[in-house]
Amino acid sequence: MQPFKTQPTARTSAPFGVATLTGLQQRGSALVISLVVLTAITMGAMVAMQRSTLQTRMIGNMQHQQAIFNATYSNINFFYQNLERPQVATRILGDIINQELALPEGTVIGSVVIQPYDKAYESLIRPPAIGAGVARVDNELRMLRMTTSGSLKEHAGSSTGTEVPYYFASNAQGMDGSNNTRSRQEMGFRYMAPAPQQ
Repeated sequence: MQPFKTQPTARTSAPFGVATLTGLQQRGSALVISLVVLTAITMGAMVAMQRSTLQTRMIGNMQHQQAIFNATYSNINFFYQNLERPQVATRILGDIINQELALPEGTVIGSVVIQPYDKAYESLIRPPAIGAGVARVDNELRMLRMTTSGSLKEHAGSSTGTEVPYYFASNAQGMDGSNNTRSRQEMGFRYMAPAPQQ
């Protein structure tokens, strides 16, 4: 049996682990391919960063809108809780009823609009402080309609002290400092009070 013969390699003398090719031309295609791949990876990373920044801004905007919504909702609910105290309801709603009844005949109901957190109503507990990003929340109260169309004398069997329903709407509007973002909420309710005397 003959021993296995090895073919001479195309290596020249070089330090251990470093091979050099002889007789082949180096064209540099590996460099071009690696630059193209690196450029594609960089572009992908830039697009991902832009998307991430956009999503962060979107989430921040949604949180800002939600803060204004919550402040407006809290204001209108706090006002309704105040009305559960009889002396507050009588003072504020009775004031609107009397002002509406004092208007000239033919005036549209709902012409009287008050801001319940005005200084005129000291017995009304103020809502808690509003959160960051919310500049202010305004609350307006107006009458929607009265059930009775005339005096008690027109209704057989009616007497002084008869209660009739009055319908009201509380309209709260919250806004940010730049007045770009707003939230408006309205709550309607019925209030039983003595019928108007005419």
